Amino acid sequence: MKETVAKRINELIGKMTCPKDFSCVESGFALLCKAKNFGDRRFLECLDPDPKNCVFSLTFENSKYCQCPLRRYIKMNLHE
Repeated sequence: MKETVAKRINELIGKMTCPKDFSCVESGFALLCKAKNFGDRRFLECLDPDPKNCVFSLTFENSKYCQCPLRRYIKMNLHE
């Protein structure tokens, strides 16, 4: 991982609270929730079958979106 990416991830972690204790980062990104980039820089499409317990999940009409800044950054920069 590039140093600039690692630095930005650490900056994001420092600015947010994660109810999962950043298990995505701790696992080396093996425990990432499933999400799809659909071209919006603010949201990802949430592909989790049951996201209602996630504080970063947003449901709008029949679609689910991920608002986690760290998850968005990882998807946009590491394509995970």
